[in-house]
Amino acid sequence: MGTEARNGPARPRLVTTETSKYPELAADARAWEPHPGVSALDLVRGEIGAGGLLTGVATFAPGSEITLHTHNVEEAVTVIEGEAICEIDGQLYHLRPYETSYVPPGVPHRFYNEGDRPMTIHYAYAGVHVTRESVAKAGMGD
Repeated sequence: MGTEARNGPARPRLVTTETSKYPELAADARAWEPHPGVSALDLVRGEIGAGGLLTGVATFAPGSEITLHTHNVEEAVTVIEGEAICEIDGQLYHLRPYETSYVPPGVPHRFYNEGDRPMTIHYAYAGVHVTRESVAKAGMGD
């Protein structure tokens, strides 16, 4: 079922985290905690009319991570602040601000912050119905 059938015609929209400037728009964002020490905020999503895109930002406290997992859709992650260690299909990458990873559906990946300051990423999924399946890895901590 497309966006028009669910919510009427899609319309342009601003979604923000700036509650003091745009309090009515900040309510459209959805805050959640995917793992301890990681706070996420979904911005563009199906509930506001998007038909094929889910985006957001996540901030990782020093030492925190999102463990190895897969998705049913493509994902792009851009580091906004700090530095990230990214593992994609067993290969490790060190990402700095504005460097971006691309992960095809079904490929195991994870992100973690080994730094001493917060790390923030922007994530974008090629779909609004995104699944996250945990992947066990021998020898990996918790």
